[in-house]
Amino acid sequence: VWLRQLLAIVRTRQGAPAPNRRKRMCMSPSAQLKKGEPGPLTVPWGFAAQLEARPPPGCGWFSVADMLRRTAYSLGLFYYSLATQPLTFSRFALQYNRLWFGGAAGTAMTLLLPATPALLAAVAWGKRLRDYLLPQPGDDWKMAGPGRIWFLPPPSTLASIVYDALTPLADYVAAFVLFGDDPDGVEHTWYDAICKKEYWCGLLDAADARRPLQLGAWDGAALHDVSRGVESGGCDLVCKISDSYLGIGDRVFKRGVDHTHTHNSLSVTHTHTHTHT
Repeated sequence: VWLRQLLAIVRTRQGAPAPNRRKRMCMSPSAQLKKGEPGPLTVPWGFAAQLEARPPPGCGWFSVADMLRRTAYSLGLFYYSLATQPLTFSRFALQYNRLWFGGAAGTAMTLLLPATPALLAAVAWGKRLRDYLLPQPGDDWKMAGPGRIWFLPPPSTLASIVYDALTPLADYVAAFVLFGDDPDGVEHTWYDAICKKEYWCGLLDAADARRPLQLGAWDGAALHDVSRGVESGGCDLVCKISDSYLGIGDRVFKRGVDHTHTHNSLSVTHTHTHTHT
């Protein structure tokens, strides 16, 4: 259904003149549109689906029933993709499996492609058992940063066991839906070789979109001012790693406490190898 709606939106917009981006940035949506009217700043079919989403009858979000329902959706999409695009899906699977599980194991998994959901579940449950019997020292990187909200399991033990099997399968089929067997897309499930912060900032700047002002950049040896420079303004500085995500590796420097001038920013930034300020 959502695919049909998306195609309908694309068809209605084909041939339409490009919107005035600068004007749109200066005007609020309410100044341009009537309440509830679709427009350039809204995605009606996606936003409405989120607002109208409900948990399974008689159950709450992240309950066992909810996790089973989500798993059923992912299973259905997996076998639908395999049945309707067997060659493309097999090429994707070979690349994905070899990247994530190694050459030999990934190739073997691809030969057993119809059993992939069970294999992914077995790997996830094996890791769960290992962590229970042999706890690993140190913090889990998924839980250490502000992006941990994306990795929190359901509170119920049984629901979290289903969640362990769902997560790798959902990632698997979502990747295929997004980019098929494109090699760059598959690579980006492991590491953002192209889509770093410079890439996204470039797209935002090309569209005249608003974004936090960048004041500096670290090239591996020295801090260079960008725009007005790190000495400008009175706000704290947030340093981000160029190829990281979900706030992982972020460092906040209190102005007047952690640094007072460019030299202090240089030394602290060098210590933590951040690339954006």
